[in-house]
Amino acid sequence: MIRGFDISHSNDAVNWAKLPADIQFVFIKATEGPTFHDSAFQDNWHAARDKGLMHGAYHFLRVDASAKDQAANFLGRGIDWTLPNVLPPMLDVEDQVPASLNVQITKNKATFIQSITDWINIVSKATGRTPIIYSYKNFFAEYLNNHAWPQNPLWLASYQDKQPGLPIGYNKWHFWQYSDHGQL
Repeated sequence: MIRGFDISHSNDAVNWAKLPADIQFVFIKATEGPTFHDSAFQDNWHAARDKGLMHGAYHFLRVDASAKDQAANFLGRGIDWTLPNVLPPMLDVEDQVPASLNVQITKNKATFIQSITDWINIVSKATGRTPIIYSYKNFFAEYLNNHAWPQNPLWLASYQDKQPGLPIGYNKWHFWQYSDHGQL
């Protein structure tokens, strides 16, 4: 396995010059919903690129906005997906902020599932890359009726030391987030 991490404006600044040698990739939050741009994205993107790391961008999907508007927001960041070391786009699908928005998913799971599918299709067509899905096993079960997108690589959040169990419909994970915190 190779090691990497994800980062957003919510994290402390990374001292890129002192990054451990075994860190080989980073995913950087680019957008959320239809309008939010992560304020640290550009700095983190350029630092990761300059460090020679494989680097990718991710979008946090919101239940209260259309997939089309959210994909446009993400694609509007101007990333060249053909450059070396640029990883496929990633879609972060998990508990909403604020958590009260999770009720909207519960009330109409089919609509949220369709929103995920639509975002994947729009971004895949625009980038020529197959987006990665980030989530956790219980989210698939509780909010997505165990719907799976097995053609899309899976980044599985499972904060434990042993290999994680997989959501129904998947036979492997491509990325395993084994901790929700760390120091670099």
